[in-house]
Amino acid sequence: MKQKVVFRADGNSSIGLGHILRLLALAEMLKAEFFISFALQEPNDYLINLVKGSCHELISLPEEPDFLKEAQQFSTGHLTGNEIVVLDGYSFQSEYQKMIAAHCKKLVYVDDLHSWHHYADVIVNHAALATAEQYDAEAQTQFCLGLNYALLRKEFLIPHATKRNIPAVKKIFLSMGGADVHNVTSKFMEAIKDIDFVEEICVLVGKVNPHFASIETAINENTKQNFKLRQNLSAAELCEELNSSQLAICPASTTALEACALGIGMISGYTADNQFDILEGLNRMNCILNLGDLTRIPVEQIRASIVDLNDNTDALVRMIMAQKEMIDGKSPERFLKLFHELSHA
Repeated sequence: MKQKVVFRADGNSSIGLGHILRLLALAEMLKAEFFISFALQEPNDYLINLVKGSCHELISLPEEPDFLKEAQQFSTGHLTGNEIVVLDGYSFQSEYQKMIAAHCKKLVYVDDLHSWHHYADVIVNHAALATAEQYDAEAQTQFCLGLNYALLRKEFLIPHATKRNIPAVKKIFLSMGGADVHNVTSKFMEAIKDIDFVEEICVLVGKVNPHFASIETAINENTKQNFKLRQNLSAAELCEELNSSQLAICPASTTALEACALGIGMISGYTADNQFDILEGLNRMNCILNLGDLTRIPVEQIRASIVDLNDNTDALVRMIMAQKEMIDGKSPERFLKLFHELSHA
């Protein structure tokens, strides 16, 4: 009988879908050899469809803003003590972890904030410069840190071409995350729309983005360039959009790591605190042009940065070559080894 692994995360218009997407990548790595269960609070049809292809079982938890109450209900109602539980989300703090750990075989926590004490048996953080010293954890906690444990979908872990010829920036890929509560997407669209040499802009907007209507209106009103509004791209479709673009603009999130795995010129920065670790790594490895706080940067500075990169496409090529040193594509093997060890512990 296969070992059961229960994934717990949520996604909505406030927090986006990043936590769920990271766990979906991990579920894809494990599902051939483990029984995968996904636990979500009151999942809507979109979330159900999003996860069902990557799991064997869906657990629908009641809506509960008090996460300590949820931990009690989740652990006593759905855990037998034989499961490996994987948590990804900022509501699963110290006491939540402690309660879940008491009712499962092993507890894994995917974290990029290192902001509270951890009771998890394993902590995963795929930021390049993450270190165990950043964490306050139990003495026996195991750390799986850095890009060797990149939580990327399989399409981004296969070998890709090491060289790209970029004579000019004609197509830009723009994605500011699933929720984009600050509506950074609209600001970057405003910056791009008057740049004559840019012919096409793929704007990826999350299903939970609260600004979707205004973004769609702005795209429909633009007559100078070919703006394409995209939603719900599969991994293969995202690969296609990135491979046909010369420049990607996105915050330092998992999407940025997926783009780096393919190799592309990139403008990045942060829109939330949990992106600092990935941003620092990408910046130090010379994989991006770092614009810092994307919620505050002026439109004129964005436009100037794009123009400068088009005038110096050698800088884009150097970014791509640096990116090729980042990810070796072997994280599925490492995670399978880890979870088999946890299963037999």
